[in-house]
Amino acid sequence: MAEVRIALGGISLSYHLPRVLVFALNGFTEEFLFRGALQTRLALLTGDGWGLVLTSLIFGVMHVGAAAALLGGDFLAGMALCVASHAPAGLLFGLTALRTRSLISPTVAHIALNLASVAWPGA
Repeated sequence: MAEVRIALGGISLSYHLPRVLVFALNGFTEEFLFRGALQTRLALLTGDGWGLVLTSLIFGVMHVGAAAALLGGDFLAGMALCVASHAPAGLLFGLTALRTRSLISPTVAHIALNLASVAWPGA
């Protein structure tokens, strides 16, 4: 894990700190926009279920650019990756927001998931 590599001198804290801050801010911002604004508005138009599904799909599609870049520019593979990974994460964040009627829980979960990607070996 990253903590072990930092402790052993393999990675400096100055390398990870900016990433941690950006990922935490990103998690807060995305939850505010997707669950706080988009999902609530779509739910008013289509009902809670469809609002959740549509917001989750849009959340996944929004990440296509980064996924395609990771896959050598392959847009279709990036879309498949996002629908298979980011959309289900958005679905879970959205369900959490619906159940708690708050953005705190999905924001904490989103930030934790983002921070886990920092600590993942090779990140």
